[in-house]
Amino acid sequence: MVTTGILYGHEISLLWPLQDSRNPRLRENVLIGMIAPSRLAVMTPHEMASDEMKELRAKLTREAIDDHQMAHQGGAKSDLFMCSRCGQRDTTYNQVVNSTMHTCTC
Repeated sequence: MVTTGILYGHEISLLWPLQDSRNPRLRENVLIGMIAPSRLAVMTPHEMASDEMKELRAKLTREAIDDHQMAHQGGAKSDLFMCSRCGQRDTTYNQVVNSTMHTCTC
């Protein structure tokens, strides 16, 4: 741990993940030699993240992709909803904030 001197961007970005109590695996891997210091020096923040953070990022990425695709495709096809006009279940739906809109082709 550095106690004197001034740390700048890259040095701080290396210290925080190593000192993070929620990411003990990174620290352990460096200490036992599974991650060489030369490798640590060039790792991205995404590579240094804890497994929990990696899962959260993956989940948010999937949700963003799904939302984007739904917006461009005009909704998702489903048989979960029944059209109130014709009674068919061949509908599309869009999730909008706290409600669901569904439409039919009738």
